[in-house]
Amino acid sequence: RLTEDTSDELPRRNGLDDNRACYKFGGTSVTTAFKNDLSNPATVNPASFPADADNDDYLPQGFRKVTREDENTQDLFEFVTGLNLSGESRRLFVHDNVDLPATINYMATRHGVLGDNDAAFKNYLLYRDTEGTGQWRMLPWDYDFSFGYITGADIDTIDGDKDPDRMVDGNRMMSAIYAVPEFEEMYFTRIRTLMDNTLHSGPAPPEGRWYESRLDYWGARVAPLVPLDHAVWQYPLQNPGVYSPPVSNGNVPFATMDSRIRSEFLTVRRNFLEAHSLVPASGLATPAQIDITAIEHDPASGNQDEEYIELSNPNGFAVDLSEWTLAGGIGFTVPPGCVIPANSSLYLTPDVPSFIARSTSPKGGEGRFVVGNYSGHLSNFAEEIRLLSPEGVLVDTGTYPPTPSDNQRFLVITEFMYHPEPDGAAEFIELMNISDSVTLDLTNVRFTDGVAFNFTGSAVTTLAPGARVLVIRNRAAFEAVYGTVHDPIIAGEFEMSGALSNAGERIKLEDADNGTIRELVYFDVAPWPSAADGGGFSLVLIDPATSPDPADPLNWRPSGFVERNPGATDAIYFSGDPN
Repeated sequence: RLTEDTSDELPRRNGLDDNRACYKFGGTSVTTAFKNDLSNPATVNPASFPADADNDDYLPQGFRKVTREDENTQDLFEFVTGLNLSGESRRLFVHDNVDLPATINYMATRHGVLGDNDAAFKNYLLYRDTEGTGQWRMLPWDYDFSFGYITGADIDTIDGDKDPDRMVDGNRMMSAIYAVPEFEEMYFTRIRTLMDNTLHSGPAPPEGRWYESRLDYWGARVAPLVPLDHAVWQYPLQNPGVYSPPVSNGNVPFATMDSRIRSEFLTVRRNFLEAHSLVPASGLATPAQIDITAIEHDPASGNQDEEYIELSNPNGFAVDLSEWTLAGGIGFTVPPGCVIPANSSLYLTPDVPSFIARSTSPKGGEGRFVVGNYSGHLSNFAEEIRLLSPEGVLVDTGTYPPTPSDNQRFLVITEFMYHPEPDGAAEFIELMNISDSVTLDLTNVRFTDGVAFNFTGSAVTTLAPGARVLVIRNRAAFEAVYGTVHDPIIAGEFEMSGALSNAGERIKLEDADNGTIRELVYFDVAPWPSAADGGGFSLVLIDPATSPDPADPLNWRPSGFVERNPGATDAIYFSGDPN
């Protein structure tokens, strides 16, 4: 088994947050009572499964909860109820509540390529990104029927001809994918990508086919362990009606099974899928044209989490965007399994629940294909968004007009001390209002990267024209170096005992609408001024009144003197005869 342990560590092993809801389906029995195909909401009704119930054993309804056990099954009940809608209602529900890329990738890999149909009623997990997108996906468990393997009474077969079309149609989550043409188009297009990149149904690449190379690598390491494993567990010989682990297949030599996987599955599977009527042809366009057709950088609601970027597929065929990237205004890597159907759109957003809750179109309940969450937010300053293929080929660019807020126009990070010596706690960040006429409201202006600090309720909530304000790490340490003269302009200390990294990191300042005010990534090495790395100098923005780009290290210099005066200009004025 690929993932035998179904403890709360399993989501983390799949690169996911283990503080999300996760349910394991399928117990130690194969009787009907221990199966659950998500077809009956009553089997997961929260009235029968109160919070803090004993979830160590599989329930008669065929599942157990492995995380967030202090909650009941209300989330699962609502999900299964939605899956059992019909027609258009179910399609809309799936769009808003299922992590389509992850689900498509799971099905295309497990069922499409590996020919494993042992996951309709049991042997799978449902995971919900409870605190993130709120959407559901499947996680793998028990892969012993991979490579088309079938075992049981009088059966010892490897079948490379298992049809991926409706392979596990009995499961309501997967049947919802098969039942909707646009979802099925995503599924078979993802199978095509996996055929090209891992199964290699065409000519073998110079480095060899991926699965065969994995068999070579692991076979050499596992083969010597097979007799040792058999000696410990004493697997029974292959007899009618007696299950025998496929790793050794009873009395079948390991090398024989290796050979059968290659000849009876991989070769057959390649030929079968290549001839399948629903699998698109290889290389329809590389890369296909995808257009950035809309950038909503300033939602009418004022909630920046409702922003989005729309990508449109103008082609008459689906396009797999797995591992494509967006750069410029935001950075985002499109997750595996993300396929845009023909003549359709994809919406990327920093917060899927907020997008779904939008009061104006596009929004939830409209069948929008939405994927998130990307980090950060679009700035109200004009930015360029670049769409690149996995090979780094520029496919399209998008821009939008600037609509900056007063804070974005006039609030500037003018100085910061990230590595003070000898007291490392004397860090500070200085901000300045560079306007000569506008007083800035700092309510809900906050640092969201590098350190955490919100000006709401702080000692400084407005900033007059030309004025400066300080946010510090530790008041006692700061005053030991700079005295108490700056007290009137100190807004407060970094939250959660935060500190700036001595090696460099991102600093990000956002406004009340989650829009980016200023953002930079500094380092302790060139081209950033190295004198600020423990030498007693701070970093000072050059000519802040012109609002230079803080992300450019050439716009920063070391302070004029060691432990120079924060909260005031650091300019060194020339005196004397310039001649």
